[in-house]
Amino acid sequence: MIMTLIDDDNIRYFEAVIGERYSEKNENELYAGVIDDAGEAVAAGIFVDTPDGPEVDFIAVSDDRRRQGIGSFLLREMKTVCKKSGIGSMHATLFTEKEEAASDAIFLFLKKNGFEMNELDARRSVYDLYRLMSLKPFATTALKRPYTIKSVAELSEKDKGKICGKLDSEENNLVDPQKVISFENRYGGILFEKDEPRAMIAAEHFYGGVHILSLYGDGDGLRMFPYLFDHVKEAVRREGMELDELVIDTVGEKMAAFEERFMSGHDVDAVRRYQVYDAMLKL
Repeated sequence: MIMTLIDDDNIRYFEAVIGERYSEKNENELYAGVIDDAGEAVAAGIFVDTPDGPEVDFIAVSDDRRRQGIGSFLLREMKTVCKKSGIGSMHATLFTEKEEAASDAIFLFLKKNGFEMNELDARRSVYDLYRLMSLKPFATTALKRPYTIKSVAELSEKDKGKICGKLDSEENNLVDPQKVISFENRYGGILFEKDEPRAMIAAEHFYGGVHILSLYGDGDGLRMFPYLFDHVKEAVRREGMELDELVIDTVGEKMAAFEERFMSGHDVDAVRRYQVYDAMLKL
């Protein structure tokens, strides 16, 4: 077997597994695959470059070739690449449900390959997006001056500088300013009071749905979250894509309060809930 990087020349061999993801490939993503001795593509993986080292985003092995060590082979080869580049660790984030055997299998796969598993004070909840879109706006009155909401596409360079400066200058461990101003924040928005950013929501496309990554609110901005959430719903509705799920990563008090108030408070129950684990492999 050999590991090969996946690019435009060989993606056709891995099309069934990661073709859709590859069409939306970002600059910080590395795609790798495994070719067996018969020249067949039998596994594929996606690794994301982060400040803490590469993160294992996705690994898939052909159904008829599982439990043959192919997934472990792919990880070992990536470990070798990382070591040669002077990288000291590899990460993964795992979302588990007790009822899901698949989650247990992934958990054991990571542990078998040397990952240390630490449960985070977090969870991931998945909601029926069609149910949410049918609800009346959570913000019952129109947003009034001096408040406005801008999407990422509407931000000026001056706006971006203010957002980054605000998040960098305060105690902020949960909101990445670059995520907020990136075009990946496709459905998110930033609420301004006159020219000052007061609240933000980061929401990007996520497989067949929308992923809310983080919320930030300052002073009066905290009570403006309903308007930001309505902004997300409107952005999804305008795009008209076939999106089924709203995914929320609940980390910290602000996000937990958001979820409780705007989901449970409107009789919208989570489709699934995941416990979140951080997995780290020292290289």
